Amino acid sequence: MARFRGLFERVTRAQWTADADIKVPETHSTKGAGLLWLAFGTIGVVYGDIGTSPLYVYASIFPEGPPSNTEVIGAMSLIFWTITLLLLVKYALIVLFADDNGNGGTFALYSLLRRQAERGVMGPALPSELELSHYGSGSFAKAKAQSMQRGWRQRVVTNETLQKIVRVLVVIGVGAILGDGVLTPAISVVSACEGIQIADPSFTRGAIVGLAMAILAGLFLIQQFGTALMSKVFSPVVMLWLLGNAVIGVVNIAKYDASVFKAISPHYFMRYFIDDGKTAWKSLGGVLLCATGVEALFADLGHFNRQSVQLSCFALLYPCIILTYFGQTAYLLKHPENVGSTYYKSLPHGTFWPMFILATLAAIVASQALISASFQIVYQAIAQGFFPRFHVVHTSRKILGQVYIPLVNYMLMTLTLVVVGIFQKSAKLGQAYGLAVITDMVLTTHFMTLVILTVWRRPLYEGLVFYFFFLLVEGSFLSSTIEKIPKGGWFSIMMALIYAAIMLWWYWGSSHKRAFFHTKLMPKLDRFFRVKVAEDSKDEQLFIAKSDTRVLRSPGLGLYYSDSIFGTPPVLVQHLKSFPIIHEVVIFMTNRFVPVPEVLPAERFLIEQLGVGGFYHCIARYGYMDRVQQGTDFAETVLQHILILLTDSLKEAVSDNGAYRMRSPTDTWGSLDFSHHGNQNSLRSIRETAPVTHPPPPPADVSIMIPPEVERRKATPSSTPSSSAYGDLEMQQLDAVANGSQINDEQDFTSENENTVGSAKDLSLPANPEVRWGAADFSLGRVAGEALRKLDEATKEWLDEVVDKLADAERVPSRHKRAAVLAKEIRLVRKARDSQHVVYMLGRATPQIAEKPTNIFKRLFLEIPYLILVNNFHSDAAKTYNIPQDKLYEVGMQYKI
Repeated sequence: MARFRGLFERVTRAQWTADADIKVPETHSTKGAGLLWLAFGTIGVVYGDIGTSPLYVYASIFPEGPPSNTEVIGAMSLIFWTITLLLLVKYALIVLFADDNGNGGTFALYSLLRRQAERGVMGPALPSELELSHYGSGSFAKAKAQSMQRGWRQRVVTNETLQKIVRVLVVIGVGAILGDGVLTPAISVVSACEGIQIADPSFTRGAIVGLAMAILAGLFLIQQFGTALMSKVFSPVVMLWLLGNAVIGVVNIAKYDASVFKAISPHYFMRYFIDDGKTAWKSLGGVLLCATGVEALFADLGHFNRQSVQLSCFALLYPCIILTYFGQTAYLLKHPENVGSTYYKSLPHGTFWPMFILATLAAIVASQALISASFQIVYQAIAQGFFPRFHVVHTSRKILGQVYIPLVNYMLMTLTLVVVGIFQKSAKLGQAYGLAVITDMVLTTHFMTLVILTVWRRPLYEGLVFYFFFLLVEGSFLSSTIEKIPKGGWFSIMMALIYAAIMLWWYWGSSHKRAFFHTKLMPKLDRFFRVKVAEDSKDEQLFIAKSDTRVLRSPGLGLYYSDSIFGTPPVLVQHLKSFPIIHEVVIFMTNRFVPVPEVLPAERFLIEQLGVGGFYHCIARYGYMDRVQQGTDFAETVLQHILILLTDSLKEAVSDNGAYRMRSPTDTWGSLDFSHHGNQNSLRSIRETAPVTHPPPPPADVSIMIPPEVERRKATPSSTPSSSAYGDLEMQQLDAVANGSQINDEQDFTSENENTVGSAKDLSLPANPEVRWGAADFSLGRVAGEALRKLDEATKEWLDEVVDKLADAERVPSRHKRAAVLAKEIRLVRKARDSQHVVYMLGRATPQIAEKPTNIFKRLFLEIPYLILVNNFHSDAAKTYNIPQDKLYEVGMQYKI
């Protein structure tokens, strides 16, 4: 079987394993107007949550009644430093740099740590993956080469126990964010709608709840239109909201008390804690609400880029929101009795209804920040193997991270409406709110410390300073927020644990499934099969190596689908256990989705000839906007690509032996030159222009000059196989025609000494194609069409004759053995193509558990929940790939968990 190795070497390992031939485009403009437009879009998607926090922060800080002036200034000092440290310093200046090739969120940090440990999604990363330009990010790319040189850092990140702990903490953090995606829309919209009662006290609580539910339902229903539309609609709203609040804040500061800026001094929040220790500590849970939404800066990063988020944060969000809080503080110093409705009571006369409308719209936008983040997080979780493969809709051709997941959207909508119905008041929602946010912040601090030390390779003291400083700040908030658990914080914990359990169950079961198929059912093809030559007919026969069972071959094509790019597909192994018969041409199909909008048809397929006759592996690459259609036309296209590669390899095989070489037209044409005008149009230009409208042929008195040295030039075999999928003849012919040449009667395609086969005694191959044209006086378009038609006919006739002679020959000289193998393969693939008999073989894997459990805990809390998930979230590959049902054959496969 070794003779089948290297029939054609068109695909490098980097292409095969990592799509190195497809360049990931720059999706975000980071300069000039493009950056400004992207920064404008972030306003409506990222900052809605933190931008609407002034609606309820002071009411949450002082829920028990009017505060003293000392308490108000102390609270303002806490608000200022909380926003400054968490929003600006931690997230905008540090965490945003820990992106995973443009994506943010908890899973981005996990991905960096996992790859630094040189692990793939389910196991060790391939060597070729480690060399990818997109494997690392920023400083990480420079640190890769040092990964094995700095001992303790690598030992820390590769420690199996630490990996498991990080995995559990990651899913808890993600669960907290998804839980926040339920509470944020609820509290934002309800708090905005409660403003109606200030203008009209007769407006009932039931009416407020109903209005909030209607607004939330409408918000979730328009998510299908994508983040780009949301940002265009919402960004002007949030910008007006932020600027309006900033102006009102300046007015209130000037009107009530301009001395509020003294709260910038940390002295005042320290004095607040000294004078009112327990009260100040309890108020931290309310102060934290001013920072809810800072996690969206990182979680929504995949929708935009770091520069745009930083620009809008520093230039607009931070100054506006700080001025808003200072204005409310100035008002409370004069009217502390209105602390329960600080925002609406502090509005200047005549601005209530405009700001109420903006507040309602901004609350809707606030919900958008966490909804978009939820889509992004679940999308990353699916890629990391923590969630089933839900249907994901990409809503942008330019930005990969802009996704919409229908199932997640409607699940969030249902839970949000239930939460609004249960809690009804923003004050009660505030008790449940905040715990999920601070949990995610604390976990982010832990993960970022590992990234700083093991990925960025910063000095140890930098990592420790970051860790202990922010752990002190966030730990204080966390300790205060824990008090909210009996009052409503239990909901955040419950949601986080449910999401975490689902992700851990799926990851656990998927790991068992993958490990089972990789170790049990995916042997190498040359070890799985054995080829024997029959003594009577001299035909090759295929046997299963382990059982010595003969495998019969039937006419046609069989496509066997597999997620792996190595080994024998489990569906084929399982099929042969029951039916030891396969098609004459077998293709292992692997579909791969790459981070580009669309894959060009010429770049769609990567094809490899395997170690057994008639066996091929094809990787079909698709962009995230491509529609997958794998019907009969798809199968014919794959076979045609195989034939092209086999044909090119056959030409090279025949050319590589010294006795015969197939000439290409440019070997005798050379560089055709016109003394009248030196037009040198390239092949690319003539292919990209239809119909051909290049300059007309030269006048009749202009002769075509062929340099004598070109006429005498000896053709030499190419040392590197052509990378063209269509061969050299057509391309070189088109180049000649594109150059405006006319072909005269005397011009020939061959030289005398290369029209003979040589001294082969047992096999005489036909002469290479000889094509002649008379003096041409017709248009260049007709020259091109006629030239290509004649060349195609001549090449096809030559190829057919070579294939027939080599495939039927009883005895083949050693120099033609490789060509003979290729000829037989061409005949086999042609036969399968002409038969139009195609079968699509898909595996349907189902988990299997032992009848008698060995561990009751494992059965109740791992096996049964995973079975429930598999039965309810099974992805139908046939529908995903649009495979015709009449040609589909599914093979049942069971794996043990």
